[in-house]
Amino acid sequence: MLAEGRSGEAADLLGTLPADWELTRIATLHYQLIVGNRARATEPERLINRLGPRGRAFNSVVRAVGLARDGFAERVREALLSAHALGGAGSVRLALTLLPRADVELFSSAVERDAEQRGVRRSGEEELRRLIANRLEESDVFSPPARTISLTERELIVLAAIDRGMSLAEIASEEFVSVNTVKSQINSLKRKLGVTGPREAAVEAAVQLGLIRRR
Repeated sequence: MLAEGRSGEAADLLGTLPADWELTRIATLHYQLIVGNRARATEPERLINRLGPRGRAFNSVVRAVGLARDGFAERVREALLSAHALGGAGSVRLALTLLPRADVELFSSAVERDAEQRGVRRSGEEELRRLIANRLEESDVFSPPARTISLTERELIVLAAIDRGMSLAEIASEEFVSVNTVKSQINSLKRKLGVTGPREAAVEAAVQLGLIRRR
């Protein structure tokens, strides 16, 4: 459903699953990550202990996604090794399979860079690197939505500007429009892309759909 942009139906399906089922929590974490709600994609500390090893491992992988996207390479390896220690190779392999390839590529570069800086190999690190490498040889589980998405030239320009890290005010100044106009364009393109999270999530969705290329 998420692959086809049917996030509303996916949310309804989640509501039918048993609340105390561990896989329900894992599915919820994955849903929040894919739709762009990164702030809710990791369980609060008080709830983590309610999860089994696999759920806690997936929670650590989701945390690693946020760290990697925000550029905290030195903390990504720790989060992934924590996931490996909690749930083992099987849990990490499952989590990596469900993630977009772009995030796994961030993992790969972050783990390698941090390992070079530290110069010390941790327990489970070689297996972690092998799992990441194997995932990069596979295709994404979630293919781009089988529908046509048409963004205007202005919306594509705004997406590219967001990807460059520009603020709303900077985009407005560069395009000679008001900040409110930029906000309207962002809201419009997010609706087309089916994104409900922060504007950076719209960039990720556009990259996955091949609408823009990563800078």
